[in-house]
Amino acid sequence: MIRPLIIIQARMGSSRLPNKVMTPINGIPAIELMVQRLRRFEATNNIVIATSVKPENNTLCQHLENINVPYYRGSEEDVLSRFLDCSTQFSNDILVRATADCPFIEPELIIKLVNGHILNAADYSFLSPNFAEGLDSEVMSKSALIIASKNAKKTSEREHVTLYFSNNADQFSIFEYQQEVDESQYRFTLDTGEDLEVIKEISSHFADKLLEVSAKEIIQYLTDHPDIFSINSNIIRNEGLILSLEKEK
Repeated sequence: MIRPLIIIQARMGSSRLPNKVMTPINGIPAIELMVQRLRRFEATNNIVIATSVKPENNTLCQHLENINVPYYRGSEEDVLSRFLDCSTQFSNDILVRATADCPFIEPELIIKLVNGHILNAADYSFLSPNFAEGLDSEVMSKSALIIASKNAKKTSEREHVTLYFSNNADQFSIFEYQQEVDESQYRFTLDTGEDLEVIKEISSHFADKLLEVSAKEIIQYLTDHPDIFSINSNIIRNEGLILSLEKEK
């Protein structure tokens, strides 16, 4: 069985929603809920948190120690180097990148993405934009990551781990995992106060099955409750990346 290394980027200093990774979701910190969901599957049980050396992350690291989750601390701004150094310390040839703002991430989907990555002999693999926001994950080979880290010069490419791959697509074998149905309008990520309102409504409704609830069930719930769906429907997707690119113009 292929067991990729899943690296979850997490930090306490989010400008839009400070301390979001430790935000309680029905009493469980968001980062812990995410790890617990991933640990349901043997193939996604190889998990490490990549955070920064800033003292504000001490609380996060203490909690990770308490729940026996390994972590690595590296650069705050140069996230690409942090990710690479983490992957070196916890060695693996296949790396999954996830971010801590996806408490309802689906391990089943990650497994499908990893399988597609392997079958297509890809250097870098990602989910189609048709997927809902809150399921975000990417897969890359360690060798491709080393190339990206060696050659990435732009600030945006150092801040956003996989941007070098898309900026230099002709240099890599890239696989996009497709989904025919467009569910991109659905958002159950955790990045703003509005997102937190939606997450609280979802977690309250599915309180007895937080570890098992599927994206399909969440999407159906949001469809059936347009008042909740609309709370964060005006938020721009990948706003952080957009702002980084604007600064470089």
